[in-house]
Amino acid sequence: ADIRAPVRIPAWWMIMPPPPDILRGFFWIGYRDAARWFAAAPASAAKFDPCRCRRPPSAPAADGVAGGRRQSRPGQADVDERDDESAAARWRAARALLVGAPSTAPPVPQVDDTTGQKVEALIAATEAMANRQFSAAGWISAALVACVASAAAAAAPSIL
Repeated sequence: ADIRAPVRIPAWWMIMPPPPDILRGFFWIGYRDAARWFAAAPASAAKFDPCRCRRPPSAPAADGVAGGRRQSRPGQADVDERDDESAAARWRAARALLVGAPSTAPPVPQVDDTTGQKVEALIAATEAMANRQFSAAGWISAALVACVASAAAAAAPSIL
């Protein structure tokens, strides 16, 4: 997908959805990201390497690899170039479907017409709640692991 959610969405929200204001915030996050995507051509995939197994051609060749670029497997550079071309082709095709040119105005309105709340406040509340929920889930997971480990340690001497 060319447009992805910029915040992690807790999986349990599929079963127990958050309050309506948070859902409105997700709507506006998607709206904003779609407007940004339409407004600017996609960046090259070669510049973004989440696994950090390749460096851009401008990076120094510390490991002796010519041009400072290391390939994960043979032909990887060709795959990156094809991905870049197809992303650019999808972007051009999507732009061709627009009725008018993308606006240079801010990508989201100031106020949500349905609720009357400020859109940026809805977005900020959504991002904050998602981050808090993931943080809480991490602490709960760590506590459960500690409990299981201590129970296993307590039971281990009696097993031997």
